[in-house]
Amino acid sequence: MTPNAFKYCTPSSEGDAYIFMKLEVQLSSLVIIISNIFQRIPKEPALHSGIGLQNLSKRMKHYYPGTDSSMEIKQTGSIYQVVIHLKLKESN
Repeated sequence: MTPNAFKYCTPSSEGDAYIFMKLEVQLSSLVIIISNIFQRIPKEPALHSGIGLQNLSKRMKHYYPGTDSSMEIKQTGSIYQVVIHLKLKESN
């Protein structure tokens, strides 16, 4: 996710680039949020096929089976965001 944020981050019309990363523990889950500005030029084909996020989803299902994890992908306007929730194991 982090490499993709840098790879696909494009400056806004004002020339500003934006990447936001946050890791936090909420109750018994680790929440990872990464977002960046993303502008696709309408006449050009998609810059990526989404294979990296598909592979990440498969790995999460393997290492965190069942309801132990979730991944949400959102695109709102020019902001692309991935939010991952990983359930933490209790320590003794």
